[in-house]
Amino acid sequence: MNVATKRKSSGFTIIELLVVIVIIGILATVAIVSYTGISQKATIAGLQTDLTNSANKLKMYYTEYGTYPQTLDGSNCPTSPSDSKYCLKPTPGNTFTYNSTNPYQTFTLDCTNTATTINYRITNNSSPILSTIAFSASGGTITYTDSSGLNPRSNPSYPGGYTVHTFTSTSTLTTTGSIQGDVLVIGGGGGASSAPGGAGGYIATTYTLTGSISVTIGPGGVGVDPNTNSNNGTPTIFGTITAAGGGAGARYGNLNGNSGGSGGGGASTPSLQTFGGAATPAGQGNIGGGNSTYWGTSRPNGGGGGAGAAGQDAQSLTLAGNGGTGLFNSITGVNVCYAGGGGGSTYINTGTPGTATCGGGSGSSVYAVAGTSGTPNTGGGGGGSNGGNPLGGTGGSGLVVVRYLSP
Repeated sequence: MNVATKRKSSGFTIIELLVVIVIIGILATVAIVSYTGISQKATIAGLQTDLTNSANKLKMYYTEYGTYPQTLDGSNCPTSPSDSKYCLKPTPGNTFTYNSTNPYQTFTLDCTNTATTINYRITNNSSPILSTIAFSASGGTITYTDSSGLNPRSNPSYPGGYTVHTFTSTSTLTTTGSIQGDVLVIGGGGGASSAPGGAGGYIATTYTLTGSISVTIGPGGVGVDPNTNSNNGTPTIFGTITAAGGGAGARYGNLNGNSGGSGGGGASTPSLQTFGGAATPAGQGNIGGGNSTYWGTSRPNGGGGGAGAAGQDAQSLTLAGNGGTGLFNSITGVNVCYAGGGGGSTYINTGTPGTATCGGGSGSSVYAVAGTSGTPNTGGGGGGSNGGNPLGGTGGSGLVVVRYLSP
């Protein structure tokens, strides 16, 4: 009987080998993706933790000194004043970029992972957010500063620096994407009559930049003759932020200054006390000065309120009040003083008028000579006018500046 011999096959066919190779490739891809995802999550968690811990230290510093640090040194320790117990400690592989502008009541802190270039940002009033996302914006005059917020130039942008949009007229900031930015909004300064105008409201804060954001620049109040009621400045609006217009200075007689971002000055009077206007809403400026003691031949006025200080009361029978000082801010890359109150005037060629700084106009002490107008785009109040029929100074127009980390 013939016995059929069976031949056993050994090994894999080509198809089987291909199937195995494909499966191994899939498994390897899944493993790599999983590892990458886990690694990236760990990186993000590290960035967020570094920022949260550092923000808490900065807030403790603020509690002790009343301001945030002006800068951080090379060891991420606060300066001005220096205090080593508040040094920030990033995780190895992460770096910090810190910024705060005068009056140092807010801050932004970026934390970048050098291996992945992933960047998160925190501010004094926000949680950590991703900032290395596709973002662009148009509107206003665009300039660039370095990573310290200094050395502005028109082109090109600095690596790791800031993009700045300055608006001096009504327009729109149009964005693609979303990012947290720093914003300065200043209302139009108050116009002067006999007494000077107060500064426009001053707001420096952070803002989420997304979509189309309308920008309305408030003009200053128009100056008028000493026997006519003057005009408040017009508010400046950026999105949901409104900086009030400055209060108008009072006309000759026993009248008080108007309320506004900063209050207008109280007018000269032959025999009665006058007072400066209030700062309304609170937090955008200071009250105006009045003539609560010194009246008589010179009839001096009080100074208009400023963003940094109240307007000065009339200082003697022959000396009017100075305008309240404004506040410095370096958001544009240059440290500029904004929102100063107008200086008070005296009556009929007697006495010394009040001076003004930070965009405010000076008062007049010469008969029929007008007060000085506030500087445009500073929100300064107009200077008071002397007797006769000259005009008080017109308030300076407002301003909006927007700054964000350059993409």
